[in-house]
Amino acid sequence: MTQPERKQPWYRSWQKLAAALIVAVALAPFAAMMLGKPFLPSPAWAERSQTAALIAGGLIAVFFAIWVAGAMFPHYHPLRRIVARLAFAGAGFALGLLVVSVTAPMAMALVAGQQTQITYVVDNVPRYDRRGCRGSVELQDMPPIYDSLCGIRSEVRSKLARGHRIAVEGRGTAMGLFPQRIVTAR
Repeated sequence: MTQPERKQPWYRSWQKLAAALIVAVALAPFAAMMLGKPFLPSPAWAERSQTAALIAGGLIAVFFAIWVAGAMFPHYHPLRRIVARLAFAGAGFALGLLVVSVTAPMAMALVAGQQTQITYVVDNVPRYDRRGCRGSVELQDMPPIYDSLCGIRSEVRSKLARGHRIAVEGRGTAMGLFPQRIVTAR
């Protein structure tokens, strides 16, 4: 009589461990944001890292679609596996973009950051507050989610318009910073 095959715990699969690590690293900027210390990548870094972010997103999408979804859903109906692979590929792509465009410069700012100033271009100054972002100023040429500053005083916002330059001071590097103060530069 043969013994039934024992199913390994989820954490014993290298694919799942690698996926958990990628997710944790990619979501670090969100954790910083929730702790009240948002990170803002620089426009120069956002522009320079686009190709690398797309490549990383594609590689992680393939990894998530083939190995992670395959390891998590091996006995599902084929249609469900296809849907799971597509969903995991989309999530992997987004996480890959985040790792390169935001998490990498944030890690550099944490490790080697010093007081710095980066200039941004205003895209829009909304009249009304958004949920979760009061007193916002939207910035040009920035990655989604990281394209606005919140908590800007109304005196500063009233002086800003599309195309104006603002200098943001904070702890960081040329790749990005943790904003502390905003100076209007026009």
